[in-house]
Amino acid sequence: MFKRPVLVFAVAGTLIPFILITFQEVSLYFNPNYIGSGQLWLFMWPSSIMLMALHGSQFWSWDTVLIYAISIFVNVLLYAFIGSIVAAVWFLFARRPLPAFRIFLLSGIALVIGFALTGMGRPVRYELPEGYQGWVVIEYYNPDCAPIESKGIFLVITVPPSGRVCTSSPLPDNAWRLYLYEHLMSDSTRRRIPSFNNKARAIWGGNYLVFQTKEEGFPQYGFFVGGEKENANRPPMPYTKLKSL
Repeated sequence: MFKRPVLVFAVAGTLIPFILITFQEVSLYFNPNYIGSGQLWLFMWPSSIMLMALHGSQFWSWDTVLIYAISIFVNVLLYAFIGSIVAAVWFLFARRPLPAFRIFLLSGIALVIGFALTGMGRPVRYELPEGYQGWVVIEYYNPDCAPIESKGIFLVITVPPSGRVCTSSPLPDNAWRLYLYEHLMSDSTRRRIPSFNNKARAIWGGNYLVFQTKEEGFPQYGFFVGGEKENANRPPMPYTKLKSL
């Protein structure tokens, strides 16, 4: 009666960590500044809290692999235990075996649909002057400035030669969204600036500054534009009151 639900839950407890790791790695490739969702990891993979011990460790080192393996194994045991409890409660009230596979299938579909509707935001495109390198700083919540422009499905932030932008729009929420960076060329075309996690990457940073009072300034977000060599020697992110720019 309980064997199949426990097995299905145990398999789910094995697969879910690999799905979360794959999703995060793909997300970080397309958006290197993606922070991730720790709450989701803890909810779907409770034993992932053990991974806090790996701060700064290389992924393929023996201690990293060992802790990942132990964390996944503990997660399998937790899921199997939960499966047995759920199966017992289900049988107590329904007087029939728990349809564990069907429940997990429907739950997976619901999670995917829920994430698509609530966990994803509109893509953002940054349009920079041709050849621009250096810091780009965006000031948010400034009532003296225009809201972020909307073009089709994109939210578009046009960066002037100064590299400073201000907007009355709020800071981006925690939803996952695709960020594109482009140079506006003199012939009115756009040229993509590589922002993926590879050797051609030219977008770095992703620093936030949130002040305590309006007198100090509005919240600001900055990223650095340049090659790997320029990024290694980049100056600190500048911050100023931008409503006069």
